[in-house]
Amino acid sequence: MSQEAKREYRIVEQRYLVEYIAKRFPNAKKVMYQVPVGDFPHVAAKHSEVKDAKWFWRYGPRIDAIVIANGTLYLIEAETRRPVNGLSELELYNSLIEQTPHLGPYLKFPRKIILVTPVMDPNVARICAEKGWEYEIFRPTWIDEHLRRWGVIP
Repeated sequence: MSQEAKREYRIVEQRYLVEYIAKRFPNAKKVMYQVPVGDFPHVAAKHSEVKDAKWFWRYGPRIDAIVIANGTLYLIEAETRRPVNGLSELELYNSLIEQTPHLGPYLKFPRKIILVTPVMDPNVARICAEKGWEYEIFRPTWIDEHLRRWGVIP
């Protein structure tokens, strides 16, 4: 691969997510990023020589953010380039939340699911609406450079 073809690595999605959460939930009780979901680490640790479940977290599914605000548990996935990817990930993460031991105290809260992207995808918007999920467009000015670099916008 030539130098011209190589893309410079930039931390985009983390910055995007942090800015979105700061704007949408300025008074959040708790914000957790890259939260492992499901019970896979605990189950796997029981059947392995490695007995520390934390070792397995890196292999399991992780939701971008969980926010506790106004007595509600918000599951948030940010997708800066292809909203459909975030939609499919949220489907899995939502199905695993009840099996996530470390979220126990928050599982009794009402749950809201949010997919946040900088670009509208009408099909994703329709499916989110059918599921009762929120589909939010958050487009800070700096994200346009990232979207152009990846060919998402002209």
